[in-house]
Amino acid sequence: MTPSGLWRQFHGFAESVLTNMARNPEAVSLMLAFSLLFLINQIDENRGFIQPPKVPTPLFQSNSPIAEFYTGDLNSALEYIKMAATDVWLVMYYAHWDAASLEAAVEFELLAREFQDEVTFIAVNCWWPYGSCKFRVKPPMYPIFVGHVVGREGVQYTGIQKYAEMKTFLNKLHVPFKYIQSEEDVLNLRAQDDSIAVAYFNFSASLSPPGLNSFHQAALSSLERDPIQPTPFAVVTNVDVAKGLGLNTSKSLVLLRNFNYTAIFPSTERFKAANILSWVYGEAREQYLEWISPAGIKSTIMSSQLLQAPSLLFFTNFQEGRGFQNNFYMLRKVILQYYQCEENAELIDRVINYIQGARNVKTPPKCVTKQPPTQCCHSLASVDPVESIRAKGNICEVCEQSSVPYSFSFDYCSVTSGRSCNALWPLFGDKIFGIPKSCNYMNNFYSPYSYCELCCDGESRMATRHFSKCQYPMLEKIHRFGGKDCVQCDDQMEDKKRQDEYICDTITYNEEELYAFDELEGFIGLGCRVNLSLNFFAVRKEYFSVLAQRLGIEETKLTGDGDIAMIVDEMSEEVYWHSTDEEVSSLSLQMFIYNYTEGVLRRNLSSAESIPKHTGSCATPSKTGCIVDVVTVTFQQIVLDPTKHVLLLYYTPWCGACKSLAHTYLVLAQIFETTENLVIARINGDENDLPWEFAPVSYPTVILFPMNQKANSLLFPKDQPLTLPHLVRFVVQHTS
Repeated sequence: MTPSGLWRQFHGFAESVLTNMARNPEAVSLMLAFSLLFLINQIDENRGFIQPPKVPTPLFQSNSPIAEFYTGDLNSALEYIKMAATDVWLVMYYAHWDAASLEAAVEFELLAREFQDEVTFIAVNCWWPYGSCKFRVKPPMYPIFVGHVVGREGVQYTGIQKYAEMKTFLNKLHVPFKYIQSEEDVLNLRAQDDSIAVAYFNFSASLSPPGLNSFHQAALSSLERDPIQPTPFAVVTNVDVAKGLGLNTSKSLVLLRNFNYTAIFPSTERFKAANILSWVYGEAREQYLEWISPAGIKSTIMSSQLLQAPSLLFFTNFQEGRGFQNNFYMLRKVILQYYQCEENAELIDRVINYIQGARNVKTPPKCVTKQPPTQCCHSLASVDPVESIRAKGNICEVCEQSSVPYSFSFDYCSVTSGRSCNALWPLFGDKIFGIPKSCNYMNNFYSPYSYCELCCDGESRMATRHFSKCQYPMLEKIHRFGGKDCVQCDDQMEDKKRQDEYICDTITYNEEELYAFDELEGFIGLGCRVNLSLNFFAVRKEYFSVLAQRLGIEETKLTGDGDIAMIVDEMSEEVYWHSTDEEVSSLSLQMFIYNYTEGVLRRNLSSAESIPKHTGSCATPSKTGCIVDVVTVTFQQIVLDPTKHVLLLYYTPWCGACKSLAHTYLVLAQIFETTENLVIARINGDENDLPWEFAPVSYPTVILFPMNQKANSLLFPKDQPLTLPHLVRFVVQHTS
């Protein structure tokens, strides 16, 4: 059959079908309905025509110490936790496509490699739609970190997702409260915070006295309540110190406050974790210096904090391992002086001296021995430090051993047979050379489930008799006349240090610097004498320097370790900077605050560069027919020039009316280009701060500053449209 024949046949068939469809519309409708149902059925069976998402790939390498469940199988993750050999585990809930999750995974990996022997690390893809995690956990954002301690509720980490900060969180998860053994320990905590939750428990009858579990859970929960600066929790282990703090019975709790009387936990309240936490973070809590952490998204959190009163913002780097050497504590000392009123002068003076003494510690170069200690030992002396240097074998190592008693049959160091650590400590009194940081987890002063072993230095019979128990040689003790004998051992490995290195610092005090610190006359108690005192906030410069930039600090000033201080008065919309060309010190901070209080500081005005950015604009009035771009630093020179009439347009890039006026204003400049004593200018209100008397109320605003009469500036009438004829009439009327 020829092609023309096929076409005639097809044409006839199509004409017949269309004729039948026109005669039977009901049949056509039924046919279409069945076709649609068939299509819907196919879509449902195939879950749509869109290809299902690919199974995600693991976020971590196969050799990573992190147990990863990249398909979101939460049940398998929970089973893995049950089989874990550690008492602490940290879980990361992530989305494999999320940029924040990918960035945090790098920090999580570093953390896991350091703590893999003590902590179980788990990562679960909680976005994968076919995994159980997404529907059971339902995370509102990614990533989320939750720390767990066996027998306790989980604690979500909501702090900065960087290795150093997460490491601090993990350490506090291990030991959420500190031990207070002496008055000096109390001063140490007072120097760190203005409110401290302190409890006392009687361990003589039970290893887990009533209330201890609730206090432990409250201390853990505080890490979630305030991840940046949680209120310190502490347990007193010395009965005399406890009585001095008003803790007279077991399961008693107080809130020590630097600037007010000690608050006592109400006896009518049940001693439960939720009640303890609510009370500690309630109205009784005082905090005169707070860390603030910008959210990174649009938020009113910082605005609500800064609106309460004029605030000093202190941008500084912070390293947990540096302790009081961080300049954060320099600011704390200044704040304590600022609020040192008559009623609390004695206590605050002691805290100030403690901070100053801690900051004046001199640390010689570190010594490294090849083998880290395998036991948790304390270096003690049973006689005066000077005498102990002369007497061989008088410096002893007291080591905590769990569960197995060890009998001391030789009384060389005044230690009687069968004594536990609880009984050993009082024998040495205050004649302790130093307590290694490696013993932070030792239950000092009481340890009802532990016993002690003793190793002595030198050629003593004790050292020879029990040589198998001495796992490492004694560290050298150095005595400096006029100073203080102290040996501190730190087994916290620094970055890039080999794991078998043991860092030993010999610390001495500089007597001359101990009390010779700067003090501005009239500064002490300044906050008690003014009607509106300052609020104080610290900001981590290494993470949030962009905030300082937005407040006007040049980016070049934010490099390095230097600190930045500024006072922000949100209500008055004023910012005052501490000189960025001068190092921030205790004395300079006092002067900065004092000068602000006296009203002699000049407001800092941010200014754009004086470079023309638009067609038809220029930086100076030297050119004709152009609009002069004015900035803060050239405002005085151009606008307040007494020899010129200056018509100034205030605009912003986001102002729609300003954009529509741009061409009209350029034509206006061209019309008056031959007028020698008239300058047509404009200023970007977003990029340039001006003194209040020259600041506009709204945008756009046009003001004429007449020649020789700058104080009698003229505002373009708000009831007239900003058209070319009206602008020309306004200029001619007031400049002729």
